Amino acid sequence: FHTGLLCMAVVTLLVARRVIPFFASRAVQGLSIPMHTRSGQWQLGASVFAIACGLAGWPVQMAAALGVAGAIALVQLAAWKPWAVRKMPLLWILYAGYAALGAGLPVAAAHAAGAVPRLAWPAHVLGVAGFSVLIIGMVTRTALGHLGRPLRTDRLMVACYALVIAAAALRLLALLPTPLMLACLHASAGAWVLAFALYLWRFVPMMIRPRR
Repeated sequence: FHTGLLCMAVVTLLVARRVIPFFASRAVQGLSIPMHTRSGQWQLGASVFAIACGLAGWPVQMAAALGVAGAIALVQLAAWKPWAVRKMPLLWILYAGYAALGAGLPVAAAHAAGAVPRLAWPAHVLGVAGFSVLIIGMVTRTALGHLGRPLRTDRLMVACYALVIAAAALRLLALLPTPLMLACLHASAGAWVLAFALYLWRFVPMMIRPRR
């Protein structure tokens, strides 16, 4: 499971590193941000090496490589000028998902090194905070784009983004040994389901009806 999760993270980082700068530079007039081709190659190499070390049973080397890959992701994100997209939900949601992936790799490194005993921490930082946030951002954008509609969000779409982010935060809070642990777990699940239910309610009618 852990190896598969890391493989998915590598593929997601590779795709996101290509599309996020492209989307941002087209949407924000005058914004010029790097594609990070060279650092992306180092990031890919470090990630693949980390997975290989995990399969070989070398946790120290795996932790070091994951830490490098995560640090590269966070440096890349900072160079993409996140403040410039703060008023554009279609973009900042992708930045938020990439940030979570970048943070998830050091958490996975800490788990490999034994500093974080529970696999649930890297699994949920990468899976809920990373993948889910990027997924809701991409499915709303691609639905608008492929349906020939303006690339603008409405309040319902922004609510979907807020619910997925809340689901991620609550899921991580549920990992802490507090009296509210179970309540946070159920609230996280409810927020996640509601977010994607609202997405379906908003976009399925668009997808099944002829374009006007």
